[in-house]
Amino acid sequence: MGLGRGGTNLQSIRGPSNLEAGLFEWSGDWATIKGIYEFHPILDNFAILTESISFPSMLRSTLLLTLLGEIGVVISSVIVAYGFARFRLPGGNLLFYSLIATILIPDKITFTPSFFVYVNFLHRKGTYLPILLPLFFGSAVYIFLLRQNFKSIPVDLEEAAMLDGAGPIRRLFLVVSPQSWPVVVTVSLLHFFYSWNETRLASLYLSSNAALIPLSFGIQRYQSRVPIQNVIQASTLTVLVIPILILFIAQRLFMQGIVVTGAEK
Repeated sequence: MGLGRGGTNLQSIRGPSNLEAGLFEWSGDWATIKGIYEFHPILDNFAILTESISFPSMLRSTLLLTLLGEIGVVISSVIVAYGFARFRLPGGNLLFYSLIATILIPDKITFTPSFFVYVNFLHRKGTYLPILLPLFFGSAVYIFLLRQNFKSIPVDLEEAAMLDGAGPIRRLFLVVSPQSWPVVVTVSLLHFFYSWNETRLASLYLSSNAALIPLSFGIQRYQSRVPIQNVIQASTLTVLVIPILILFIAQRLFMQGIVVTGAEK
């Protein structure tokens, strides 16, 4: 688009659909012209992305955090939920309600004391420990969902296993867990979505160690520090669509798990 002449609205422009025709005169406000976009998908944007950031390292960190956290939070939540569902503990209900009450505590309240302990006492800034360690103590939300499902499973199934000499751990993993696959998959998916898109803890503890930065935080930092074109930004956002694809594949188990966890016999 050319410059206006003599302060008038007469301008010299070039038609995008016929560039060979050259410039022609046009009078009006150029801001009112609607842009023309053509659908032209290319893979060069992903190549530029992988060259601009340490994509393999970030992907490896993301997978490591996701898998280790998945193992820790699922196993610990299953064991704790089974204990609340099957064993009568002194003050067990009060303990369970106290655990559920922790869901109401905003994360921002615990950020400062947790950061102070991990950095000043344990000296673990720039490591995975502050992110992974709390997961091995379970999650209140997951424990609640699992407990609701475990209480809906008849105790008769476990009594038959008890007659064969099966202990609590064996009954949990060989009798109860196979009956609870929908809710276990639901809990696993929920944590996978959280871990894959987690940026707050990563920015707090891993920003000082570029080799351990996960994908979501690395892309966010890349977009905030470097002015990039919209097509490159679109390629970065496409990488974060993986959890949606996994949910689409496993949506049947996910929806079944939501229904099962809401039922209590």
